[in-house]
Amino acid sequence: MIETLSPSNAQFLQQLNKLSARMARAQDQMSSGLKVKTVSDSPDEVSEILQLRASLDSNSQIRSNLGQVKTEVDSAESSLETAVGLLEKIRSIGTQGASSLQTPAGRADLAGQITSLLENLTGITQTQINGRFLFSGDSDTVAPYTYDVTQTPAMSVYAGTASTRKVTLPTGIRISISKTAQDIFDTPADSTSVFGSITALRDALLANDDAGISSAVANVGKAGTYLNQQLGFYGNIQNQVAQSLKDADTRELQIRTQLAGIEEADVASAILELQSATTEQNAALAAHAQIPRTTLFDYLK
Repeated sequence: MIETLSPSNAQFLQQLNKLSARMARAQDQMSSGLKVKTVSDSPDEVSEILQLRASLDSNSQIRSNLGQVKTEVDSAESSLETAVGLLEKIRSIGTQGASSLQTPAGRADLAGQITSLLENLTGITQTQINGRFLFSGDSDTVAPYTYDVTQTPAMSVYAGTASTRKVTLPTGIRISISKTAQDIFDTPADSTSVFGSITALRDALLANDDAGISSAVANVGKAGTYLNQQLGFYGNIQNQVAQSLKDADTRELQIRTQLAGIEEADVASAILELQSATTEQNAALAAHAQIPRTTLFDYLK
C-alpha cells in the first residue's frame, strides 16, 4: 500500500526545503566569501562577469607589456643621455683643434681622442636588454653597428632593419616605442648625422684642414641638437608609459571593484540571513509539533 502525504504535510516539507536551501546558501557565502560561484547562482549576471574577467585579463597583459617596454625605454634613454655627453666632449675637442695655435701633431692627437669616443658611441648603439639589441629595429638579434680601426671604413654599415614595434596603451591607442641606431646616429644629412659629423671632424684634424675643422665642428653642434631631439623622443615615451602604467592600475582596481560587487558576498547580510532562516525553521518545527495527531482509535474510545 502506497502512503501519500497530506497537502498540509507536503506544504510543510516544501517550506522546510526552502528554509534549508536558504541556510545552505548563506553558510556557503560565509565560508567562500562569494555569492556567485556557478551559473545557476545568478544566470542574469554571468555575461557581465565573463566580460569583466576578460577585461581584467586584457588589462593585465597590457600592464605586463608596458612593464617590459618601460625597462627597454629607460635603458635606451639612459644610453642616449650618455651619447649626448660624449658628443659634447667631441665638440669640445673639435673646438680645441680649430684653434690656430694647434700644431699638426696636436691635431692628430685630438683626432685619436675622437676615434676613441667614436668607438664608445658605437658601443652605445649595441645596448641590449634581455639579449635584444635595442637600436637594431626589428632585427634585434644583431648589433646595429661595429667599429674596427683595422678596417676601411672603420664604421660598418647599419646591420639592422626598420623598427615597427608598438605598444598598446590602456586607452587602446598604439604608439611606436623605439628608433633605430640609423635613425639616431647615421642620418643621410651631414647636419644631423652624428657619425658623419664626427668622422668628418676626425678626418679634418688628421688633414690639418682649418676650414674643414671649423665646418665639422659646426656640424657636430647641429648633430648634438638632433641627438637631443632623439633623447626627447624617448623621454616622451617614458612619460606616456609611466602614466599608462598608472592608468592600468586604476583600471584594474575599477574592474575588480565591479567584479566584487557582483561576485562577492555581503558576509554580514549572509549571517543575518542564516539567523533568520534558522529562526523560521525552528519556529516551523515547533508549530508543526503542536498540531494534534488524531487517529481512528481516538474515535473508538
